[in-house]
Amino acid sequence: MKQLQLNWYGLQEWERVVARVVSLGWGVFWAWFGFASGVAEYASIGEIFLQTLPGLVFIGVAMLAWKHPAPGGALLLALSIMVFTAYWSAAGASPTVNGLGTAVLLALPPLTSGVLFLAASPARPAGQTSRSRQAW
Repeated sequence: MKQLQLNWYGLQEWERVVARVVSLGWGVFWAWFGFASGVAEYASIGEIFLQTLPGLVFIGVAMLAWKHPAPGGALLLALSIMVFTAYWSAAGASPTVNGLGTAVLLALPPLTSGVLFLAASPARPAGQTSRSRQAW
């Protein structure tokens, strides 16, 4: 039996494709959420920018991971830990189960895409460093 190979448009690297969709969708969602919240509150331009800034940072990290999967994936993992701890510490008055569930749901997209980017990043031989690679 021959295994089916999806070679159309680079779909053989499904981890990278899924990681790109999840991380970029996550960043666009938060940028839109911040922008729409600011507009709905009749906030000033500066306040709208400040509410949109986290989403723009998330989009920037997603684009970095798009270009450089290993460092971008590690940054997404660090960002997921930051999001989790920031929400968990801010939700001190809420019940434990609700606060934990929300913190996990907020940290899940960057955690998932970070792990997938790291899984899809090309492995380096043991003796090869970033300076010893040949530049094309």
